[in-house]
Amino acid sequence: MKKLTLLSVAHFFVDFACAFVCLGDIGNMGNLQMYLLIYNFLAFAVQMPLGLLVDRFGHRLRVAGIGILLTLCAVLFDFSPLLYPWPTVILAGLGNALFHVGGGVHTLHRANGKCTPLGIFVAPGAFGLFLGGWCASSFGYILPVVIFVLACLAIALLCDKTKETEFVFSTDGFALSKKAAVALILLFAVVFLRSAAGFQFGFSWKTGAAAVLFALAVTLGKALGGILADRFGMMNASAVSLILSGILFVFAKDNAVCGVLAVLLFNCTMPVTLHLAAQALRNLKGFSFGLLTFALFLGLLPSYFGFSASGFAAVFGVGACAVSLVLLLPAVRLTQGERS
Repeated sequence: MKKLTLLSVAHFFVDFACAFVCLGDIGNMGNLQMYLLIYNFLAFAVQMPLGLLVDRFGHRLRVAGIGILLTLCAVLFDFSPLLYPWPTVILAGLGNALFHVGGGVHTLHRANGKCTPLGIFVAPGAFGLFLGGWCASSFGYILPVVIFVLACLAIALLCDKTKETEFVFSTDGFALSKKAAVALILLFAVVFLRSAAGFQFGFSWKTGAAAVLFALAVTLGKALGGILADRFGMMNASAVSLILSGILFVFAKDNAVCGVLAVLLFNCTMPVTLHLAAQALRNLKGFSFGLLTFALFLGLLPSYFGFSASGFAAVFGVGACAVSLVLLLPAVRLTQGERS
């Protein structure tokens, strides 16, 4: 539990720092879209090969610590009198990827078949990204605090002596049954859709306090989803959360309360997808984690290349919930069947 708390706090500060440096001074230098594409590729797509390396060689907490250290270096570049955008973006992206892989795989191994730890680990990052981007334009004086906290977190993880007694690597993890392969394809599609949909939720009311509540809803939804899945079962929790989310999205265009609650429930399936992918790939938990973050990266590309349905955000939300429901429930059934 102590490690989970440490990793969750670190997740907030790593994502805060990355958003701060990428949307702050670098964002004012031009070529922001290119910088963000490179950052997101390194932070999310590269987790897949990095996850496989962690599966093979272990040292998960040290990998997470190295990730924090690289993120710290990115902040130091941003804090220096001369701004170096490319090293900053590259260090931030790789640092984020290494931290996520190390911390995520450690959490998967220590979750004991539960979804709750996964939600608790991942959730703070969403609010860290929001708050980092929000502070980037006018709160530069906060950087020394971020530097100090990142340094403390890096030291704590790099000096950790926890033995990886559950470390097992086997290439047999790639020998998937048809059920497991189909489940992985379905889970990949669900995560891609969740990512793509998230970039289209540009509701007109999402400003000021409502924007803060929106970010909190994404955060709390991820944490709550794991708790509900463990309490009521993944099938029941996923079905109810997506159905209720779809109903609330109907009224979300002009109603901030319905919109915030819809987004909260929509994100409840996040820890379920992580858990199921890890179960399908068994001893390749790092690869499974990276596979889904690669889906996240692909999901941002439609928005990056100009696709926008923000004027139909509520309709898009209803559709995303319906399709996610159709994809996720068979994946739950197939994966649980593999375990029995």
